[in-house]
Amino acid sequence: MRVKPAHVPPASRTVRAGKQSGSARSAGFTLIELLVVVLIIGITVGLVVISIDPGRTDEMKQEARRLQELIRLASQEAIMQSYEYALEVSDDGYRFLSLTKQKWAPAEDPMLRARTLPEPLYFEVYFDGEPFDFPASEQDPEEDGEGEEENSPRIFLFSSGEISPVDIVLKSEDSEARYHVVTEINGKVSLKTNEDEEPF
Repeated sequence: MRVKPAHVPPASRTVRAGKQSGSARSAGFTLIELLVVVLIIGITVGLVVISIDPGRTDEMKQEARRLQELIRLASQEAIMQSYEYALEVSDDGYRFLSLTKQKWAPAEDPMLRARTLPEPLYFEVYFDGEPFDFPASEQDPEEDGEGEEENSPRIFLFSSGEISPVDIVLKSEDSEARYHVVTEINGKVSLKTNEDEEPF
């Protein structure tokens, strides 16, 4: 006597298909996370190359590229970790802050440590085409992030991927050259010179 094969109800097949669909979605999220991690690694490697390449003679370009890549790195970390970051700029340096327990504090990532420009380089900062007037005396860079915010401009890097629009201009006291690190609300960070308006 033959035994008929068990009949699988359509509902069971539907449930199984649903489980497969859920697994596919999970795999998709994992792939996105891996791509972002690869991007962060690529940015970090680029920063190392900028720091150790002995063939670079244009110190201004090197500093401008470093700032561009650090902003990109902080933006990606903000997205991945769901943190809010801020870039605080003075006329002779900058530092990154993170919002922890409703308080701004220096970022813990050593790559985002406070940096001082080598002389004779300096910054000018423009919001909507208007220059920011730096005060005569700056806050000690070793202090926490809760100083008077109006003393130094802050560019915010949100966990949504958005960045405060700003034009950070790097200049030198003994050169007419200048570099613009430009951020846009959509998270784009570009680098331009006064001779070439095209970003690179």
